[in-house]
Amino acid sequence: MDQRGERFGSEQLHDKVWIATFIFTRCGATCPAQTARFGQLQSELRDHPSWPDIHLVSVTVDPNYDTPGVLQAYAQD
Repeated sequence: MDQRGERFGSEQLHDKVWIATFIFTRCGATCPAQTARFGQLQSELRDHPSWPDIHLVSVTVDPNYDTPGVLQAYAQD
């Protein structure tokens, strides 16, 4: 499930280039830096001709807390 509560899984990544990071929203150590770097990477790749086939995927390691709403708020910060 993604931050909008929509189904997201390996079928959406099939035949795509994807880069993953593992985070949790209550993390105060490396997660904010990883998320910031992902934002920079997204900005750098957005104009690449292959952008529609590139997925940046953040996977929570705390799914009980990191509900779609929590993930959406985290992504907007």
